Amino acid sequence: MSRESAFLANNLLFSLFTFIVLLGTVFPLFVEAVKGNQITVGKPYFDHVGLPVGLGLLFLMAVGPALPWRRASREVVRSRLTAPTAAAVGTLVVLVAGGARRRGR
Repeated sequence: MSRESAFLANNLLFSLFTFIVLLGTVFPLFVEAVKGNQITVGKPYFDHVGLPVGLGLLFLMAVGPALPWRRASREVVRSRLTAPTAAAVGTLVVLVAGGARRRGR
């Protein structure tokens, strides 16, 4: 595990996200050209397919800069990520205890 590998994985996920958006945009045009049917690809497609990739990007953008260059042992990674993980969990607990709830559905 290293910063370089996190950046590489981040770039691969950005490429995958780009392909997902391209597919969702071009697929209706392709179906209309081939079959003559008009279809739409809306928000549910992008939410369902893009959300996991977006969460992976968010995770790697948070963890990547904290990793050392070259190779790192598990102990080094654990020591560098313990404080940010504790802060994130603490923030989540405070938000949920304060009444923050999920909106939308």
